Amino acid sequence: MTETKKNSIVIVCITIISIVFSFFIVQKFPPLPIVSDSEDYHIIASGILNEGKYLSTANHTLLIYPPLYPIFLVGSYSLSHIGAYSFVYGLQYILIGCMAILIFLILRKFSKVNLLIPIMSSLAILFWPYFVLYSQLISSEILYSFLLLLFFYFFFSIHKDSKMWLLVSTGFILGLTILTRPVALLLLPWMIIGLFIFMKIPKLFGTHDIPWKKYFIVLIVSIVTLIPWEIYVYKNYDRIIPVASNLGNVFNKANKTLAYLPETEKPSILKAKLKNVYLFWDPGASGYHLDILKEKYPIAGIAVGLYKIIFFGILLFATIGAVMHRKQRLVLYALLVILYVWTIHIILFPFPRYTLPIMPFVIIVAVTGITHGINKLKTKNTLCNTCS
Repeated sequence: MTETKKNSIVIVCITIISIVFSFFIVQKFPPLPIVSDSEDYHIIASGILNEGKYLSTANHTLLIYPPLYPIFLVGSYSLSHIGAYSFVYGLQYILIGCMAILIFLILRKFSKVNLLIPIMSSLAILFWPYFVLYSQLISSEILYSFLLLLFFYFFFSIHKDSKMWLLVSTGFILGLTILTRPVALLLLPWMIIGLFIFMKIPKLFGTHDIPWKKYFIVLIVSIVTLIPWEIYVYKNYDRIIPVASNLGNVFNKANKTLAYLPETEKPSILKAKLKNVYLFWDPGASGYHLDILKEKYPIAGIAVGLYKIIFFGILLFATIGAVMHRKQRLVLYALLVILYVWTIHIILFPFPRYTLPIMPFVIIVAVTGITHGINKLKTKNTLCNTCS
């Protein structure tokens, strides 16, 4: 059987599993509250459908939310009805299925691993507990995670392919990612600067070409993608904003009030930021609606404990992969994405739900660590057999 046929069979299987499982979790998963951001996203989407515009004068403060996720809700509601949360949840889980396919394709096309490892990686994404949980929320986490991984797939592809449609698509997807979460605004400059610095240390990170012209085209297209939204905001609300109106407020809040900490625990800024370094990776921290799950399913507490063991096991293998295979282009690029998101949320807020978008990248790096361990064991066994 050819590799193409094998890949096609796996992709079809992942697609079927994601569709079937989306129906299952929508029916069986406990309903989570529509509050805070979820409620605001619903208000914006309902306003677009009912009034034909993004925001009314009364709720213009909701410009703190970028437009793409509300537009995603509009599309979902249009296919069903306003407030069709279960339909949205099903679509979001199908996006997780798309992420599983992307992980499979990335590992099959850009790394030298056997078929089983990309399949297991895809299943890890498909059934990752907090991906499943957040697929059942009116929240931009899943859409943002999907677009970030899709951008990475296209961005990595342009090194071997110079077709203009591919470059334009990469920039357009980056623009959509930013329109979902403005924290992605500096991602491409970060990647370019990071690669430039790494290439200055070839002994540590290897030698890789940097296609400056391609990156420039991607950057220009991503900026052009943002322009219609900026024009709309200026025309209707007489404001110029960097995608969302609250970036400055979020930075100020994160670095002055430290609002996520109790009054008695508010340390110095430096101490707080150092704490953020590891809080970001704490899977047991707040922000996942675990109390609701534990109330309905007492076994959820045990599941969370097992999840922590698996989570830190993957982080361990990712660390091994990052150290031992840092010269591989795929590992290097994935590390840059991980470091970008991690750094942004050390500066801002370290809520562990913000690790969701980079879990596919952690798995990509962990795969190299697992493969390294398997190869070491094979080498050791071969030597032992030779000696005996």
